[in-house]
Amino acid sequence: ERAEHRVVSLERYLDPDTQLRVEAYWKKTVDQRPAYRNIRHDIELFPELIDDRVRVDLQQTKARGVEFYVRRDRPGPVTWWASYSRARVREQVTSVVSQYGRLSLHRSLPGPYDQRHTLYLDANYRPSPHWNLNLAWQYRTGWPYTEVVLRHDASPQGARYWTEWGSPQGARLPPFHRLDV
Repeated sequence: ERAEHRVVSLERYLDPDTQLRVEAYWKKTVDQRPAYRNIRHDIELFPELIDDRVRVDLQQTKARGVEFYVRRDRPGPVTWWASYSRARVREQVTSVVSQYGRLSLHRSLPGPYDQRHTLYLDANYRPSPHWNLNLAWQYRTGWPYTEVVLRHDASPQGARYWTEWGSPQGARLPPFHRLDV
């Protein structure tokens, strides 16, 4: 594999306690080895043993984005920081190989962790040297996934069930957010 990275960053202090940073990046990876993934994105101790394991043959991957970051850290009990990023990851997939055969794609698809928008907010309160209260909030748009649909066919001989795979990386999970205290 070979990767090329380009990063441009601008950092400035607006005053002695407030820092602002804007950063843009571009990354291209070529001559990639196959990636092994679980289509349903199950979190498993041994993902190789699950029946939805596939080999994804990649020609190249491109990632690009921009991030804005501001931090206020002044003497006193309250500090905070915030960041926002807009990013995109695209993979040029040549084929997907599963236990059922090979699917030739030759298409550009979103990468498995392609999250377009990410926002972090963090506030810290230190009432004394021995106590600290921190609030950290994160929001991000949903990751792409391959939809799996359970089909049912009823006949006089009995019911038959099977799964059908949707378009690779053709659906998105809902937005995610969390608050840690």
